[in-house]
Formats: sequence, structure tokens, C-alpha cells
Amino acid sequence: ELIEFFRPYKEAFDKYDLHPSQMHAPYPVWVIGKPQVGEYMEEKAIPKSFFVANYLEIPWMVVHPIKAQLHRGLEIERQMNIEYFQTLIPYAKKYKVGVCVENLYESIGPNIIEGVCANPDDAIYYVDSMNELAGEELFGVCLDTGHMELTHRKCEDYIRAVGKRLKILHMHENDSVGDLHQMPFTFGRRADEGVNWNEFARALHEIGFD
Repeated sequence: ELIEFFRPYKEAFDKYDLHPSQMHAPYPVWVIGKPQVGEYMEEKAIPKSFFVANYLEIPWMVVHPIKAQLHRGLEIERQMNIEYFQTLIPYAKKYKVGVCVENLYESIGPNIIEGVCANPDDAIYYVDSMNELAGEELFGVCLDTGHMELTHRKCEDYIRAVGKRLKILHMHENDSVGDLHQMPFTFGRRADEGVNWNEFARALHEIGFD
């Protein structure tokens, strides 16, 4: 049934010689107080997503890390994520699809704070730890430029920090208040506003991003 549903996509990719670099798995993979969500994601949605990525010949899939710092603390959040991502290694190997963690944010009422992987050191820890456990490069980083703005970090600094671990990009822009997903160059009336796309491109060049 999955093959039949996604066959038109594959046929269109082949017809127009398109080669998608990535897909996004459903999220969230865990919700506090709702174990049925985690069970469904673990047993159904995520395994099927790996299958679909393999069928469509997509090399990288974004899987959002678990966001638990507000309820469990940063140390428990990290432990939960390492345990969860370990369960994805067999699927990544079977279907030959890599997993990318994404820099996220958290909301406390109207306020936005850094979420899991918002700090490049956090992303580096996850990717390096998981690749060591996997014994091969199965994990990488997806940089979301809009989330960078919401957490008031510079994309170019993040890119240079994670280096070759960076595999895919989510390129969009916002007003640093809401996750608006607007086109690049749609915000920023002054040089210090919006994403600095020139520095963004320069940093990608420096790390040899392909």
C-alpha cells in the first residue's frame, strides 16, 4: 500500500530527473503523558518512514529529537534521546537511510528558549555518539535557519562548529518571534536583521558543503 501511494512521486522524480536530498519524519516522537503517541511513532510511523525514504531513494531523513528539558531536565533529555536514537540504527542500516537531528526551540508561554540541538555542541555530541555506536556514519545534522533566528544564534557560527556533520538544510526566515517559514531575504531591513545569507553561504563553502 505504501508503494502504491508513493509510486506517483517516484515516477515524477524519475521523469524529471529529480533527486531529493531529504525527507522529514512525522513528529513529535514523544509526548509527556501520552504514551500511545510514542508507541505509534516507534511501531508504525518511523519504520514506515524509513521504508518510504528507501523506496524514493532519499539519503537523509530528519527525525526530531525528543524535547524533554522543561519536564525532565537536560540530563534526562539527553539520556532519552541517546536511548531513542539507538533504536533507529537497525532501520538506518537496513534501509540505507541516514538520520539527521535538527536544531529545535522550546516555547514557555510567549517566550522562546533554546531546545535540543540549538547549541551546536549538543548536536555534535549526538551525532558523534550515535555514529560511534553505529560503527559508521549514519547520523548527521540538519540546520534549520528559522530556528536559529528564534534562538538568536548565527547560522554561520553553527555551520563552522558542526563542519562535515552538516548534511541537509531547512532554509527559511522569520521575524525572530514566530516560526513563520518565509522565503529567505523576506525579513531584515538592516544589516543586523534577518539571516546573513552571505555569511551563511561563505560558511557552507568553508566546510565544503556539497
